[in-house]
Amino acid sequence: MHINLFCQYIACKMPIAPAVMPHDHEIQVWIIPSFADIPFPRLWDIVLNCGYSQLVSFEESQAVQKFIRDRDKNRKLMTFLSRKITLGKLLEIDPADLIFESDSFGKPFLPHYSNVHFNISHSGSHIVLAIGKVPLGIDLEYLDEDFDFHDMLNSTFQSSEIKSILEAKSPAQKFFDFWTRKEAFVKAIGQGLSIPPIDLRVDEESNTFSIEKGMNGKNAWICNSSQIIPSYLCSLVYPRSAEMKINIYHWGDLKG
Repeated sequence: MHINLFCQYIACKMPIAPAVMPHDHEIQVWIIPSFADIPFPRLWDIVLNCGYSQLVSFEESQAVQKFIRDRDKNRKLMTFLSRKITLGKLLEIDPADLIFESDSFGKPFLPHYSNVHFNISHSGSHIVLAIGKVPLGIDLEYLDEDFDFHDMLNSTFQSSEIKSILEAKSPAQKFFDFWTRKEAFVKAIGQGLSIPPIDLRVDEESNTFSIEKGMNGKNAWICNSSQIIPSYLCSLVYPRSAEMKINIYHWGDLKG
């Protein structure tokens, strides 16, 4: 990998669009590589050489080092970097100047930009970052047809959902259909594990999926799921009352 090209890429200097924050009725979903297959020391050396180590706080560095496998370290590192770089570019400020805080449930937010909502997920070789002006949650999962999910059914899904999974042409894919929607919903409402997945009801309606549950008078939520990346399923949750246009963007194509 050519270091200068990587630096241009990771800094979002290659042609990507748009370079503006989402409007009130738009959610942007950014697809970003996790560089999971690069040895972690190599990735970190490149980050150092590009001058982006300043974007990784001590706490974030510690969080990265907790992982044993290089691919997991890379995903965590790129999650931190891509979040700061992308939001910094869209907000037109130095990513190093962004201040992140976490609420009582551990969900990060930007205290100086109360109207900016974001959420991030990673799986396999990819990271997805959702940004908008409404509360939202996103989950990405690699569609592993060999994944053994049976031990999770009774503790995670309602009886109608279990029936739908087991009777599906591809039970594993149907499992991830439900799983990603529940994960994205929990992330959207920002209440962590206080909402058991089995308590959530998923309604399947054509290509649009909704999750409806009264949450202390809050609006119902809608979930949009699709394979925005081949062999991956991505679910995005946001308030049903919000009429949103979802736009998908890539950081760019790394070549060379």
